[in-house]
This record gives sequence, structure tokens and C-alpha cells, in this order.
Amino acid sequence: MVEFDAASSDQWQEAMLKACSAGRLDELQILFNEHGIKPGSPAIRYYERTSESAPTTSHLFAAAISHGHQPIVRHLYSVYPEVEISDGVIPDALLKPPLNPDMLKLVCSHTPEIAFFEYEDHMTSLLGKACEGGADNAPFIHVLLDHGALSKMTHNCTSRMGGPLTRAVECGQPIDVVSKMARDTSHLDFPINSALFHRRADVLDVLLTEKRTRGRSSPIHLLRARSWLEGEKNKDMIHVLKRHIKSCEQQLAESPQRGLQATRKDDAKQWWPFGGIGTEAKGKIKDQRSSTAVESEGPSKSWWPLSKKGNKLESADVQHREKMKRVDYLSSDEDTGKDG
Repeated sequence: MVEFDAASSDQWQEAMLKACSAGRLDELQILFNEHGIKPGSPAIRYYERTSESAPTTSHLFAAAISHGHQPIVRHLYSVYPEVEISDGVIPDALLKPPLNPDMLKLVCSHTPEIAFFEYEDHMTSLLGKACEGGADNAPFIHVLLDHGALSKMTHNCTSRMGGPLTRAVECGQPIDVVSKMARDTSHLDFPINSALFHRRADVLDVLLTEKRTRGRSSPIHLLRARSWLEGEKNKDMIHVLKRHIKSCEQQLAESPQRGLQATRKDDAKQWWPFGGIGTEAKGKIKDQRSSTAVESEGPSKSWWPLSKKGNKLESADVQHREKMKRVDYLSSDEDTGKDG
């Protein structure tokens, strides 16, 4: 039986937090019962807490999460089905080393939006912080990605700089993490430059392949990168670049119009920072005032997400590839201000 001074609210509130931290489920249940906290209770947010209430719900969760007590977390979810995460307390607890993928899975099963959580600065995310911890965090990152950390994340001011993928490359995340992240990253130029700078040939191979798949790689940019790398005598990097140059030349030979567009864009040196079509769209758009249908290429294609071929809807994977291709088409390789 837990003993505490009923006149001191601070004491029983502290006792709840200690029970969560120590994994003492029996003590926590007794405290909840004695203070009328029942299953299905509304969460207590930081701005709602009073001297007579229980601790904020997020701090109770954080105390259990940071110490790895899954039974406590499950019980807390039975008492507080709705959890507040916007204050960042629970995400910070999940990031306390060593990162616990199993705990993350448990939290995601009840609060799926935690996977694509972003802090108030609109620059930092749970995924980005996990990437900063190095390769040891890879299992944790995989759980985040499997729960939509990138595919459901809103575009913020770091999106044009590659978002969390750039941090993953810089901080040495393994190639399986980079490959999974690249698929759902709209703009690849900054991550590619990071791979060049850190001499990560395996990462460069994955990113250039992804970019070429979207139809955005050009021999012009790859030749620049190879020229820059030749002075470093890095054979692995040069091998990757040469192979991609050959693939791109073959791709461009099969599609002359794409090569013409890439060359014109490189000569123009145009960049529109807000993701608009700007001068990059070379679609053959006819007079919109007429009843003639509109013909277009590249990013000026219809935005309608359910592309149709005859009476058949395209597969989800094809739709995803087309979406990423259109978004990346709007990103210029000159966005980074660097060659390569």
C-alpha cells in the first residue's frame, strides 16, 4: 500500500511519476483508484493541470517510456486513450538513448501520428533527430518509416533541402535506411551533395538511381561531379558516377526531348524557390481561352491523383512514382548552389 500525505498534492503527484519511472504498476493503480482516475479519463494537458489534478498525462507517459516500462505504458493507454504529443514531452522520451524500437511500436499502435511528429520550429522532426544518432538508431528509424514518418510528413522549410534524408546521409545511417527514405523524399539534390562530400559511394549510387528513375538525372550534372571527384582519386565514387553517366546518356538518347529540356534548364540557371512551374515548365499549353484540349509535358501534367489508362486505375506504386517524379521535376540541380 502506498502511503502519502493527503494534504500534500505534490506528494501524491510525485508518487505517480515515481511509480511510472520505477515500473511499479500495482502502486500506480492504487494511486489512480484513490484519486478517482478511471479508464477512459480525459488526458490532462500542460495548460490544464492544477494543484489538485494528477500530473500531466504526457509526463506520466514520458516517465514510463524513458525507463522502458511497457506494462506501465499499456496501462496508461487504458486510462488515457487520448494522448497529447504536441508539447514534445513524449517524443523526447522516445529519443532518450538507447532508443527502443519495441517501445516505439507500442506507442505507434495507439498514437500513430507520433511517427511523423514535427516540433514547433517546423524544421525538426522525430525522424530527423533519430537520424542524428548514427547507425545504432537504424532499427528505430525503420519503425518510424514503416509507420509513415516520411510519406505522411507535411512539407516544411527543410523539404527542399532533402529534409531528414540529408541528416541521415550526414550522420552515417546505413544504406537500407537511406534507400527507404529516398523513395519518399521529394528533393534529392542536397542528399546527393552530402553523399559526394562524405564520400559515400553506396549512398550516391542509390540516390542517383532514384533520381534517374524519376527522369531528372542529366549527364551535365554528373560530369561536373565526376570532374570534382577525380581530383580526390576516390575510385569507388568515380566508378559509381561513370556508371550513372553511361546510364543517363542511354536514357537521354532514348528520349531526346528530355535531354533538350535538361540542357535548356541548365543553361537558363533558373530557380523558383516556392515550387512553382516558373520557367522550367516547357509544356505545350495551347490557348486556355479556346475549347481546344491542353497539351503539356513534365510538371504541367494534370494534378488529378487517380491517373487512368483506359478504364483501369494505375497501381499505387505507379501513382507514387509519378507523383515523386513530378515533384522532383520542379527541383533544380542548381538549388544547392553547388556543382554536382
